[in-house]
Amino acid sequence: YEKAMALVPENPFVYNSAVYFYLDEDNRAFRSPATALALARKALSLSSERLPILLDTLAEACYANGRKAEAVQCAEEAVSLSSLSVFKRNLERFRKGN
Repeated sequence: YEKAMALVPENPFVYNSAVYFYLDEDNRAFRSPATALALARKALSLSSERLPILLDTLAEACYANGRKAEAVQCAEEAVSLSSLSVFKRNLERFRKGN
């Protein structure tokens, strides 16, 4: 991911994908919720729009860092912009705290 981000530093989707690499529970050697949060914020800042997929990813990163209120806020915005059920499920998961 670092090479991809260096090759296309203005592409928010490269950063968005990297977030999940750093949040992966099975990837203990590289797991870093703080890095994931920074990358999610960067992805959103690079986008010309507040895209639901980027907001949902930011919500995941916030949640992984114990920022439940911020996760819910981002997830609510994602749901307001898209009717995809995955965004709604994630919002409910963040609200319930599991």
